[in-house]
Parts: sequence; C-alpha cells; structure tokens
Amino acid sequence: AMGARKANLAGHWRDELETLEAGLRELERKNPASESAGLTIWSPVPPKAAPLVEHTRPDLVLPGQPLLLTARVTAPSGIAAVRLRYRHLTQFEDYETLEMQRTGDTDHFSATIPGSMLVPQWDLIYFIEVIARDGYGIQWPDLAKEMPYIVCTLQRTPN
Repeated sequence: AMGARKANLAGHWRDELETLEAGLRELERKNPASESAGLTIWSPVPPKAAPLVEHTRPDLVLPGQPLLLTARVTAPSGIAAVRLRYRHLTQFEDYETLEMQRTGDTDHFSATIPGSMLVPQWDLIYFIEVIARDGYGIQWPDLAKEMPYIVCTLQRTPN
C-alpha cells in the first residue's frame, strides 16, 4: 500500500493498469503528426541555472526533541518557496509539510519538525522542495545523484 491516501492515490499500480493503458491508447490516437498540421508542441525548456540547495544533515536526532533544519537555497531568478516534507520511515503515512522561513541571512531558510513527530518506534525521513521565481522547481536531494530523501536515525537507548 503506497501513495498519498489523502488524494486517493494509494494502492498497487496494477489496480490502475487498465485505466492507464486506455489513456495511453487514447493519446496515441490523438497524436497524428501534430507538427505537420502547424500545431506547436510544448516541450520543457530547462532554466539557465536550477536552484541550488546546501544543507548539513543532522548528526544526532533525539526522540521527543524538536529538530531544527536549515538550508542555504539560491536561484538566479530568486526563491518563491522552500518546503520541508517529512514523515516517519513507513510507507503507510503521507508526508507532512512545513514552509521553511527565511532566517537573518536572505539565502538561509529553516523549519522545525515538532518533537512529537520524533518517536523511538520510527526513524524520520525528509526532503526539501524549492520553487524559484521563474517557476522552476527541484527536490533535494536529487534522485539522479542519490536517495531522494534523508534518513534521520533516532538515538535510542538499549533495552
């Protein structure tokens, strides 16, 4: 059971296979050489420079203690939004979202995960979303380079 339950997107991919295949057949029928008919086909144009995130991963995460996360975020066009997405290390939960706020330095943003979210039963995972003023967005960490989220192992006392 994976996916966002709040958006009715949970379940197994095979449950959607018939609908997806029907949609693909419909798209294939509707795409007769559009360019030769004089229609403009949209294609994404990458920005001159994507937003950049610099973040130090926490060394020590204590159960029940708030976790302050900070990042330096820059983009040539400026920053429109920075969000922290987090959840327990279980696929049965949806991500929670915190808007990261600018700190004293204009390129630095921070958010605090509440201590109530840090429980001994589960480690925590998070990632950062950035939207630049030109509309270009990224997720950090970059899936093309590493795991697309950070795992915070909570400090636990031995039994």
